Amino acid sequence: MLQTEYEAGAQFNVDPGAYFLESEYGYAKIMQDISVVEGELLEPHFVLNAVEIKVEARRNPGDTPSRDIGVRLHFPGNESTVYGTGTFHVPAGDMRLVTYVDAIEIEESFTLAAGERIEKDIIVGSAQVRTTAVYVEGSEITSSGMRTQIFKAKKALDGSREEVSYGYGASELFDLPAGDYVAVFTLDHAVGETPFTVEAGDQIEVVGVLNAGVVALTVPNVDIVRIFEAKKSIDGSRREVAYSWSEDYQTTLNAGDFVAVAKLKDGTEFETPFTMVAGERLELELAPGAASEAAPKTKSK
Repeated sequence: MLQTEYEAGAQFNVDPGAYFLESEYGYAKIMQDISVVEGELLEPHFVLNAVEIKVEARRNPGDTPSRDIGVRLHFPGNESTVYGTGTFHVPAGDMRLVTYVDAIEIEESFTLAAGERIEKDIIVGSAQVRTTAVYVEGSEITSSGMRTQIFKAKKALDGSREEVSYGYGASELFDLPAGDYVAVFTLDHAVGETPFTVEAGDQIEVVGVLNAGVVALTVPNVDIVRIFEAKKSIDGSRREVAYSWSEDYQTTLNAGDFVAVAKLKDGTEFETPFTMVAGERLELELAPGAASEAAPKTKSK
């Protein structure tokens, strides 16, 4: 590349010879072969066969355009994205405009002829949902390790639901299209669900109640400790909930009856039953021979 200018009417002073001269505006480009003769002024003319598309994307009518909303234009040979507002200069032809924010995606296809200029005011029809969770009513969860998943409420034939969005943290903000949903809250090994319904333009808060507490285990000289649900299945097995190789281990569990099965480094194995109370903290020091008389320290969350 010998020279570049960034304005119409640009002038180049070059030695006589053959050159490629390229003009571009946005993504519209054209190239010409030119021949420069000494002492002559060459005035090439370019026809870009381009179009102009201006877009503004809003959550709902009356809102200001939001940079949270992406607008991706697929045009002949390439694609480009702006956020909230922007202008595309691209080659004429078939277009596909995809607008998206979080779980919402809308698409429009159209064709533009060279020289056309259009404006698009895009409304995504968003409901904003703020999620939080509590161990029990009045006991808020502040852990950044909490995961929140949003599923469509309707189940498939196999009983599964379609996940539409997710986030991590004590509080998350989701953009969703109108519909019926279930928010699933997970902290360590405790899970809670809250169904909800939204319409476009809604701004609501959804609170998940985990009905859970925290257990803190101390197991000196532990090799591994496993936590099982106390209730056995029909074949006599118990469902494993959690495990750890640490002498000090803490996790969150839904309320219920459990059994901690510990194996020490010398090969000794023993188990200790305990009950997890929602909204409480349970501290247990586990040792052989003390399984049935472990001294719990229970504290309110």
